[in-house]
Amino acid sequence: MPRPASRSETRDTPLDGFDQVLLADYEYVPTGFDPDDTTLGFRGKHWFGEHLAVGATWIDENRSGEDYGLQGADVTLQAGRGTFLKLENSRTQATNAPIFYSDNGGLSFSELNSGLQDRRGRARSVEARANFKELGWSEGEWTAGAWWRRVDKGYSIARYDTNEAVEERGAEVFGELTPALRVFARYSVAERGKQSLTQAQASAEWRLNDETTLSAEVRRVQEDRANGLDAAGVLAAVQYKQRIGTQLELFATAQKTVDDDEGRYADNDRVTVGGKYLFGELSSVGAEISSGDRGDAAKLDAEYRLTPDHSIYGAYTYSTDTSDYDPLFDDRLNTGWTLGQRWRLSNQVNLFNESVFLKAPNESGLGHTFGMDFYPGEGWNLGFALTKSTLEREAELGNVQRRGASLTGGRSSLDTQWQSKLEWRRDSGAEQREQWTSTNRFLHKFDDSFRVAGRFNYSQTKDKLNAQAGAKFVEGNVGFAWRPYNSTRWALLGKYTYLYDVSSLDQVGPDIATYDQRTQVLSFEGVYNPNHRWEFAGKLARREGEVRFGRLQGEWADSATTFGAVQARYRVREVWHGLAEYRWLDVRDGGTRTGVLLGVDRDLGKNFRIGVGYNFTEFSDDLTNFDYDHRGWFLNMVGSY
Repeated sequence: MPRPASRSETRDTPLDGFDQVLLADYEYVPTGFDPDDTTLGFRGKHWFGEHLAVGATWIDENRSGEDYGLQGADVTLQAGRGTFLKLENSRTQATNAPIFYSDNGGLSFSELNSGLQDRRGRARSVEARANFKELGWSEGEWTAGAWWRRVDKGYSIARYDTNEAVEERGAEVFGELTPALRVFARYSVAERGKQSLTQAQASAEWRLNDETTLSAEVRRVQEDRANGLDAAGVLAAVQYKQRIGTQLELFATAQKTVDDDEGRYADNDRVTVGGKYLFGELSSVGAEISSGDRGDAAKLDAEYRLTPDHSIYGAYTYSTDTSDYDPLFDDRLNTGWTLGQRWRLSNQVNLFNESVFLKAPNESGLGHTFGMDFYPGEGWNLGFALTKSTLEREAELGNVQRRGASLTGGRSSLDTQWQSKLEWRRDSGAEQREQWTSTNRFLHKFDDSFRVAGRFNYSQTKDKLNAQAGAKFVEGNVGFAWRPYNSTRWALLGKYTYLYDVSSLDQVGPDIATYDQRTQVLSFEGVYNPNHRWEFAGKLARREGEVRFGRLQGEWADSATTFGAVQARYRVREVWHGLAEYRWLDVRDGGTRTGVLLGVDRDLGKNFRIGVGYNFTEFSDDLTNFDYDHRGWFLNMVGSY
């Protein structure tokens, strides 16, 4: 959503809107992680009838340092559609996870919440909504709402950790006095640390006829800032909308600062005119221009459908506003433009290209993308994309140019699934690096009893300015499964794995694994069911490879290892299963280790099984894992279809 969904006709900035950021979660296990530590989480919600719901959230992360915990509960009381009361309360202990920001696609990061230790906090919220028409209390549309939210300074979750106390509260009401007259009122307070923004608004909309609408609004704004420049102002606005036929709609808005707090509140008079025109088959053009005390702005967006299969689109935003972005006081959009097209050349060929330019106060960027998708036959897909972009930054940071290309291909049929992608990109200028990445997967069913699967992932980064920032990762495996379609007694599985992995650069302190490995693993597993109660299985695996304890440095050491295991399962009362496994691990120059693994499972329906167990050994049956920290409890879940 580029702009807030608001009924307000007044603006605080020439172009108001949200900053857009891509969020991604990564999971990792640092060195020094105690195998006795556990990470547990639960989230559940249950409706008791149609009017009451109770939910609970619980997370406990045992760490070698400060443990993290989250406990929460929520209650929903619902009288009908659009009428409800929600209450939520949660608390956290410690910092959930480090939060990083990257402006180059994830090649480098800056941490946003570093050094925040020994902290705890609560988050509470209450929200009430009422739809009076649904309740049968009114004939016209009448709704009301109220809310209160408070987040303590020490509250921490993965996607929200500002280290500032935040509180929001407010109420609003909307209603139809007559079919032609609507009113809206809203009061809200937002506090962040020692700063706050208080707003009170009243507006009315009068539909003169089916084509003409007149609106009026009065809004009071009070800003309490940390720099002591507190101010309060009152804005009044009038908007006129006129629809001409079924294709054209025009509007004009004028806002006036009627109280500037004796000059402390910066004048915010503004005049805005705009419109939208619909034409042809789903084609449109919209424009808006405004001028005021706080700057001038313009917006233009259009989509033109040349044919049912070919459309071009574009958008342009311009603003003279150079103030810093602040989500509490100054939501705004940056100057920029977008131009592109989508073209279905035939049933087998699609074309797309787009150019984007953005201008921020201290930097600007220009990017171009061109690509095509091909469908040469039933089940086949091919494609490519080319990118070129430039980022201009402050002189001390330097400019960066990026070039990129990608190829995709695949096939899908009843017996075969294949998909591949190859990407290349090169950065030059202030950052100089080259990166290749590829992902590939393959699955083929020879018959109802035998199938093979394979996967190959590759990534390599070379940094010309900092050789230590280079990285390489290669993972490939191919396996087979033989399960006779006319018998459930036998099954045989095999897998070959190749892995070359250079450990990542440190991002959070020193506790990052710093060993590189190049490994080949061959494993076979067989299962035999003599009857419906007993199941016997065996596994044999061999690893040939080397490991070095140091990133891109150090001597390689032989890591040859053999693993073997025998397993027995016994079914009790049809849905319960007991498990016992004997394990053996032999490491060249590292001795021999043995032990057992025990567990119990339960069937939940025909397609899902869940269980718990305890591994009395310190090693894993995954021979690409070199850690001896696997002793302890485990959760087992198996699904089939």
